[in-house]
Amino acid sequence: MILSMQSQFFLFLYSIAVGGIIGFIYDIFRIIRKTFPHNNIFVNIEDILYWLIVTFIAFYFLLNYNNGEIRFFNIIGLFLGMSLYFLTFSKLILKVSITIIHIIERILKIIIKIISVPLAIILKIVRFILNIFKKIIRKLANPTKKIIKKTTKYGKSKKNSILKELRVIKKKI
Repeated sequence: MILSMQSQFFLFLYSIAVGGIIGFIYDIFRIIRKTFPHNNIFVNIEDILYWLIVTFIAFYFLLNYNNGEIRFFNIIGLFLGMSLYFLTFSKLILKVSITIIHIIERILKIIIKIISVPLAIILKIVRFILNIFKKIIRKLANPTKKIIKKTTKYGKSKKNSILKELRVIKKKI
């Protein structure tokens, strides 16, 4: 399909914009890696995920705006867009994003400290009350054990006497 010079120019500008978007997506993965350090397995998984996303975006762009045709200026536009993004906005976006994430992290730590202090106090109070109940239950348990032992002895002797009486009755019958 033959495109006019104007259409090719706008398609080239779209390619540059898509390249910038691809660079931004790469920065998102870089921010995640710097903020949450993790091992090589997850880095490899992230790389695969990045390339799947980039492939989908490039394929979608070429299919919708260029009828699926790959032209040399599209590829140059993608790389130019990525390069321009990395030379201009990347450092600023990385610094600002990581700074914001660290500020949020500090705020969350402060909130956790604010919440954990009253919870620790409440926990100590509950432990104190439970220890008091424990002592009370132990004091009540000792006499109860004695009563149970006495009643079981009485029950056994009563049972034995009833069994004797039943044997006597059985012999008489």
